Amino acid sequence: MVLPEFLDRMNVSHPIEYRYTCSFVVDKVLHGNTYCAICSRLRRGNFYRVAGEEECSSFVLGTHRDYILETFFLNLFNGSYLGTMPTKLINYEGDLFVYRPLAHVYEKDCGKVAQLMSYPIIPYDLCRFLDGLQR
Repeated sequence: MVLPEFLDRMNVSHPIEYRYTCSFVVDKVLHGNTYCAICSRLRRGNFYRVAGEEECSSFVLGTHRDYILETFFLNLFNGSYLGTMPTKLINYEGDLFVYRPLAHVYEKDCGKVAQLMSYPIIPYDLCRFLDGLQR
């Protein structure tokens, strides 16, 4: 596990939440549709729940500019609406803030900084449904 080892070396407290949601997602998605939307909602729900349990008032995501632009165009061409994720979001209850401080930073620049700082690069290989996705 790359991230826990890195955080331990940095002396950063890091509760880790393990939730297997794949079977739930597969059961709820109609054949031919992508799993990303419901999966991301489940992850976000878990973020909110853990933030509440940890008594956090905010959390930060590493969403970069390229991802936000991809979301915008996917919504435009597939969802038929103009919209993407905000850089600062307040939950419905008004007690939790979600920040995306890298929203104006290109993905390649994030990679350059990570390399210069010797941050671990963690590949996203959790999803068995990655083939054929549009992002």
